[in-house]
Amino acid sequence: MKKLYIIAACMGLVQASYAQKHSSSPLSSGHNKSRNEAKKTSGSAKSAGKTTTTLSRLVGSSSSRDVNGTLARVDTFRATYTGDRGFDAQLEEWKFDSAMGWDFENGNTVESYRTSHTFDANDRIATSKSETKDGATWTIESMERMNYTSAGLINEYVSAYFNGTNWDSTKNVNVYDGSGKSLGSLSQKWDASSSSWINSYRNRTVYASGEVDSSIFESWDAGSSNWKMQSVTKNAYLSGKLNTAISYFNNNGSWEITQKATYTYNSGGQVQSDLYQSWNTMTSTWEDRHRNTYTYNTAGDETLSLGESYDNGAWENNDKTEMSYNSFRQPTVESEYTWDNGQWVMDYQDRYYYDIYFPTSVSDVNTAKNMLSVFPVPAKDKVSFKINLSQTTNANIAIYDMSGKMVKTMALPTAQQYNGSIDIASLPAGSYVIKMTGAGAPVTQKLNIVK
Repeated sequence: MKKLYIIAACMGLVQASYAQKHSSSPLSSGHNKSRNEAKKTSGSAKSAGKTTTTLSRLVGSSSSRDVNGTLARVDTFRATYTGDRGFDAQLEEWKFDSAMGWDFENGNTVESYRTSHTFDANDRIATSKSETKDGATWTIESMERMNYTSAGLINEYVSAYFNGTNWDSTKNVNVYDGSGKSLGSLSQKWDASSSSWINSYRNRTVYASGEVDSSIFESWDAGSSNWKMQSVTKNAYLSGKLNTAISYFNNNGSWEITQKATYTYNSGGQVQSDLYQSWNTMTSTWEDRHRNTYTYNTAGDETLSLGESYDNGAWENNDKTEMSYNSFRQPTVESEYTWDNGQWVMDYQDRYYYDIYFPTSVSDVNTAKNMLSVFPVPAKDKVSFKINLSQTTNANIAIYDMSGKMVKTMALPTAQQYNGSIDIASLPAGSYVIKMTGAGAPVTQKLNIVK
C-alpha cells in the first residue's frame, strides 16, 4: 500500500543540518513517506534588478527501480495547487490541493494512489486524505487532521489508518515552552471499547545551555498507571556543534549502553561524517559498526552520501546516494546504489519536476483553474495538447528541459478552448516539462519523450 507524502526541494534549497536530524533520535518521528521521498526544504529566488520573488514547487516525480538488472520505471505522480501554496516546513509536506500517482504495469500506466488536502483560514493544511485504487474502486487508506496553536505551531496531529477491517487511530500532542521550543510529544491510541484516548508513549526533550541535552522515551504502563522510562539519548557538544550522542536502554531496571554516534564537520559547518558504534560489554569498549561520509558542491548542497560497514577489521562499501541539482540548487535526480561483488549497482532512481510561479494576492487563491491535457505519454515525434482556459485570452505553450531551459514554444490564438500539437522530433529522449501560461494560474504537466 502506498501513501503519497511528497517531500522535495524548492528553489533556493537550504539543506538541513545532519546534526539536527540526529540530535534527538536516529529515527524520524514524522509520518510515513512514499518511495519518492527526498527530504529538502523550500525557498525562493529573486531576479537580478527586480523585487519580484520567484518561487518553485514540486509538481511531479517519477521512480525507477532495478528489475533483473535493468532500471525500469515503476511509478509517477503529479500534483496540482491553488494560488501561492508551496511547502509546509512544519509538516515537511507540499501544500498541494490534490496529487495523483500511477504505477507502470506491463507497459501500461495505472492509477494507483491519490492524496488531497484541505486548508484552514490561515492557509495551513487542516486535513489530508490518502486513497489507493483496486480495480475501479478507490479506498480510503488513511486520514490525518492537524490542529495549531495561536502561534501557528502544530499541537495536535490525529492519524487514522484502515487495517483492512477497522480504523486504527493515533493522536500525537506536541508540547512547547513559551518561546515555541519543543519540549516533547505524547502519543495516544483510540480505544473503541471505552471511546477514549489511551496513553501509548511519550518523548521528552531536556535542554541545557540552550542545546538539547537529552531525549527521553517513555512507555505507558496501564497496570500501574505510570510512565516507564525505556531509553535515553545523551548529547555532548564541541565548539557549539553536536559531537556525540550516546543511547541507553532500560533492561528491566538495568541501564545498558546501546549505541554512540560521533559527528565531524567540514569548514562550512556541515556534517562531514557520522560514525555509529556499539558497546561491547565484555571488553567495555566501543566497536565500529557503520559510518556515513558526505560530499557537497560549492553551493553547500549534498551531492554524495557514502555508507560503509565495519567487518573483520576493515571498512567495506555498503551503499551510496548521489544527488544532482539544476542551476537553481534544485534536486532533479536522486540515485541510490548498493555495493555488490566489487561494484556499485543502482537500486533506484527518482526524478523531480517543478513549476516556477510568482506570488499573488490572497484574493487570487480562488481564481478559476486553467486545464491542460497532454497526450500521448510518452511521446515520440509529436505531442498533442488540449487546453481549457478560465476565460477567453491569449495563451502560450512552452517545453522546458530539466535544467529549466526552454526548448520549444508556441503562441496560441485568442480562445478559451484550443486543441493543438507541437513537433518534438528534434528533441532528444528524456524528461521534460510542458507549461501553459495565460489568464489565471499557469499549468504544468510532465512530458516524457522516447525515441
